Amino acid sequence: MTEQTPSEPIIVADDLQLVFRRRGSHTLAMDHVSFRVERGRTLALVGQSGSGKSTTARTVLGLQRPDGGRVRVCGEDVHALSKDALRRLRRRMQVVLQDPFGQLNRRQRVSQIIEAPMVAHVYLSPRERKVRVRELGDAVGLTARQLDRRPHELSGGQCQRVAIARALAVQPDVVVLDEAVSALDVSVRAQILNLLSSLQGELGLTYLFITHDLAVARYMAHDLAVMSEGRIVEIAGREELFRNPRHPYTQELLAAIPRGDLTKGEIE
Repeated sequence: MTEQTPSEPIIVADDLQLVFRRRGSHTLAMDHVSFRVERGRTLALVGQSGSGKSTTARTVLGLQRPDGGRVRVCGEDVHALSKDALRRLRRRMQVVLQDPFGQLNRRQRVSQIIEAPMVAHVYLSPRERKVRVRELGDAVGLTARQLDRRPHELSGGQCQRVAIARALAVQPDVVVLDEAVSALDVSVRAQILNLLSSLQGELGLTYLFITHDLAVARYMAHDLAVMSEGRIVEIAGREELFRNPRHPYTQELLAAIPRGDLTKGEIE
């Protein structure tokens, strides 16, 4: 396995290109997309539906092969790996999706859902796995009673806590959060964002945070990349982007934030 050099960002996307072709038409999903994410930091990919941000996330995870360019995660060229090597790398990069119910196996108890990645990726004994499940439950705010329930018995916020615990079960370096709070109401959204921020500080996690909501990105991200029609039109640190947005599309997104929407001050 190629080791990441200390100076190399944990995620490196270089000149990603992808065209979707359907029945004679084509859509430019990624148009020379490049960005870096330093270890322990959060980059938010921000844009409206269809901007290419989720396709970019899938490409980083190795679920979508680009037409051009490359992605390196933890020093590995994601799309040059064999299936076995990519499987090993996926232990180091996990994902939390938008739908808090649809991403969980409804037939399993919460403890089984959290334990499943450990069975697939981590060589622990059954007893060690049970201890680890309890530790993860504590870390994300799930009680022992909730660990024994099934997803349909939990709220949306509780299910998202389960998804986060499952993602952390294999001790990843990178977590991709694809609209992970957009299906939650504002009060629950704030709780989950605070949880994610706390876990990042405690565990040194790196987040690729996909969102259409600049206000949420302002709270979560150190850096923001604004996407439109498959291109990154602006990339900057959080304070710089909100203080001095340069691209007209970024300015439009900022102007569209409703007054009183979720902001850093309201979360804290």
